Amino acid sequence: MAPKRKPVRGLKKPAAPDITLTHVMSDPALFGKVFASPSFWTWRTVAKLIDGIPLTEKREIDLYFQCTGRSKLPTGPVRRMFILAGRRAGKDRFESAIAVWLHVLPFPAAIRLAPAPLSRRRRVL
Repeated sequence: MAPKRKPVRGLKKPAAPDITLTHVMSDPALFGKVFASPSFWTWRTVAKLIDGIPLTEKREIDLYFQCTGRSKLPTGPVRRMFILAGRRAGKDRFESAIAVWLHVLPFPAAIRLAPAPLSRRRRVL
């Protein structure tokens, strides 16, 4: 019989950031000018999912259902997300915004950017 583990005290859920990624991407004083183009609406939707902000527009909801195959919308921030995006989709710009957002704001976050190894990126799926 395995010994029982004692609960770890003092661990708290990560605090929510004061400034959300969605706000950073829409505020003209921050990255709003970079992501102002209508073609970046999909990345703004991804930011809402990271922040746990409810999807309100029909096209955001449709995109979520189409990409995930799920039947229910998330009720909070997503725990894990894999993004498959083609060339010139804005990945570098979006990941750069996330990197700056994570390193400038003082909050513990479990968001990790993990690009695929170069050998896997070369294969066509």
